[in-house]
Amino acid sequence: MDKRNTLHKGETFLAVLTDCKNSHSKVHLLFEEDGVVRGEGFIQKLETDNDAPYLQLTDGKQILLQHIIAVNGMFDPSYSEC
Repeated sequence: MDKRNTLHKGETFLAVLTDCKNSHSKVHLLFEEDGVVRGEGFIQKLETDNDAPYLQLTDGKQILLQHIIAVNGMFDPSYSEC
């Protein structure tokens, strides 16, 4: 049986992303962008004070937080694809 580490109900990736940004740790992401896309890098900006919160990697790539499926092996519980 395939078992994944998932967020607890009501939990978001924000704490993990904030910790990675503050510690200058690399993030490995899965996110939705016309299908599932892999991304990795260092978080340059984490913008949460607007209607569409997002992160920006040092390569300039911006990713809406609502589109993130997984961060560093931790999955959103609603993600069901294999």
